[in-house]
Amino acid sequence: MGKIFKLPPEVVSKIAAGEIVESPASVVKELVENSIDALSSKIKVYIEEGGKDLIRVVDDGLGISLEDVELVFERHATSKITSFDDLKNLYTFGFRGEALHSIAEVSKVELITRAQGEEKGTRIVVEGGKKILSELGYFPQGTSITVRSLFYNIPLRRKLLRSPSVEWNKILKVVLSYILAFSEEVEFYLYKDGELYLKSVKDIKENLKIIFGVDFVKNARELSLRRWDYALSGFIALAGEGAGDFFTLVNRRPVRDSLIRRAIIDALFIPPGKFPVRGFIRIEVPPSVVDQNIHPAKLEVRFLKPGEVYSLVYDAVRETFSISEPTAESYRASLPKNIAEEVPTLRESLFEYDTLEEKRQRSSIRVLARSSKGYFIAETPDGIAILDPHAIAERLLFEKLKFSRNVVQLLLPVVIQLDMYSFSILRDRLPFLKDIGFEIEEFGRNAFILRGVPSPLADLNINWAEAIKSMVEENSSELVKAWANLACHGAPKLGDVREPAELQTLLDELASYGEFEICPHGRPLFYLLSYEELERWIRR
Repeated sequence: MGKIFKLPPEVVSKIAAGEIVESPASVVKELVENSIDALSSKIKVYIEEGGKDLIRVVDDGLGISLEDVELVFERHATSKITSFDDLKNLYTFGFRGEALHSIAEVSKVELITRAQGEEKGTRIVVEGGKKILSELGYFPQGTSITVRSLFYNIPLRRKLLRSPSVEWNKILKVVLSYILAFSEEVEFYLYKDGELYLKSVKDIKENLKIIFGVDFVKNARELSLRRWDYALSGFIALAGEGAGDFFTLVNRRPVRDSLIRRAIIDALFIPPGKFPVRGFIRIEVPPSVVDQNIHPAKLEVRFLKPGEVYSLVYDAVRETFSISEPTAESYRASLPKNIAEEVPTLRESLFEYDTLEEKRQRSSIRVLARSSKGYFIAETPDGIAILDPHAIAERLLFEKLKFSRNVVQLLLPVVIQLDMYSFSILRDRLPFLKDIGFEIEEFGRNAFILRGVPSPLADLNINWAEAIKSMVEENSSELVKAWANLACHGAPKLGDVREPAELQTLLDELASYGEFEICPHGRPLFYLLSYEELERWIRR
């Protein structure tokens, strides 16, 4: 008796997702998951032109039997479930029976498969949803699916695909996530335009070196915690300890989950808008306590008991980094004295700096003294100001970068070693980096050499490797964002400016570019206590 069945209408109505094929990466995701569900030990992924021209996934799994193979391209035909209640005990990736049908509707597909224990296999060719050929033959055990000319019959959709390099980077990230999820069970081979790009091994630490780099493995902390019916594992490192991305895996399925990310942010006291964490977290939970049917591509999940999952991640991270809980007194002391004080909005930040209308015109500022925390006190005709030297220096560097196009050679070139994913992205951005004043080129496997930098930054003490990596991590491919990012790296940190005269020089130089109240990222340069407010406060 066959394993693949057409789902009844009452089940289809509850699980149907609609759109499955969004890009070449979504095709790769579906095909790799099918190979994993087939208990494959080797999975080979072939990509040409970023997946636009060809995607092929070959595995050595169980294969599809002669009895079932004719159903594989039927919509809602699946071997994973027969009723909606089966989702409560589901340990496979696929279950809707939509993926192959959807892929075949918008491409030219060839399926070659032979089931374990059967002498012959089957070859099927489908174009635009229409079966062209079905024949028997002697094939290796396992399954090979080739997808050609994605969206060939929907010209607008094909035109809307990004460049081959962008689509390739999306595919690379998909494959890397499954390498992390199945390091112990599956060997992955990824080919790009006919050449082997990467090969994983059945060793998690070796795969971490491939994905994140050697420095990450040296500095990463291993997470491990079991509680209730949950099991958490993974490796994470903070920014500066190897570059790369962060992967979240729930029952080995790559997902986007704000709850898990929020638990990490809270555990490490990460400031708003930042996430300087690299690595991956893998959480195993019973299928009955997680809903994986809320997103068409199954990229999001919903936990039955989110509080337990949050607590699991929060405690695992804090234990791993040996962070003790703050006391109520220390927490209150960390709160701003006046939480109602107005702060700049996004509209006042670098994203709309061209149209920013300053709230008031400032006259000259006279710097008086430095506080023990690194801030400065200054006098203005309007009142007393508290100055942030880092924000002032950052704004000054930003203005200099806007007007400078000169490149200065570094005395000693800097070699920048990246993980495979970041290297692929940065290679695509080399023309952009050269446009903004960097002299940089490839320098061996997953590495670049930096020989020249924009002139305003030449004499500053900047960790160039970290500055370039951050531009990869923060997707700084827009000119204004890139200038702001570099200015932040080049500006002296709070506490580095020691003397009032030093800050006075920065203010006088900034005044030659105009009058500003915020840094490129939207933070205020100063807080002004007007004489009127001061007199009301002391009741004069």
